[in-house]
Formats: sequence, structure tokens, C-alpha cells
Amino acid sequence: MLIGAAMTGLGVAVKGLVDGMTQRTAEIEDALALGATPALACRPVVASAFESAILPTISSMLGTGIVILPGMMSGRILAGQNPCTRSSTRSSSSSASWAR
Repeated sequence: MLIGAAMTGLGVAVKGLVDGMTQRTAEIEDALALGATPALACRPVVASAFESAILPTISSMLGTGIVILPGMMSGRILAGQNPCTRSSTRSSSSSASWAR
């Protein structure tokens, strides 16, 4: 999930950055000619690309909530078990992975 979200955000950011640089080339070149640093000249394009890249992630958080439950715990909750048994599940799975 994390890698998928990162790839989506990165793809949107790169597309926004390339499109912004293409559309605002004259503005960026003018700023550079007047003595602005490259970072300062490109700042509005980078900010716009960042905003468009982070928006899908924020929207999905609004829909699903901030807390993402681990797979074993959400499975137990959907099965109707008490969420308080999470600690025993967590400790048993941790000790099983340490035993290997």
C-alpha cells in the first residue's frame, strides 16, 4: 500500500512538474535573467506540483480515516472478535517471527 501510494504521488508530481516547467518556461527564464536562483525561479511550479501530488493521498485519508489497521487486527474485528485481543495477537506474531 505504501509503495503504491508513493508511486501514485510521484507520478502525479513529475507530470505536474514537467507540465508546469513547459507552460511557464518564459516566466522561469525571465526570473533567471533578472538574477533569481534556479530554486527561486522554479518555486511556484514545484509548489503547484507538490500540491497536486499530495491531494490524492489527503483525499483517500478523508475517505478511510487516519488510522489504518494492520491486516490481522482488521480481520479479527471483521470476524467479530474483541479489539482488545490485538495485543495477544501482536505479541504472538512478534514472538513467532523472532523464533525463526
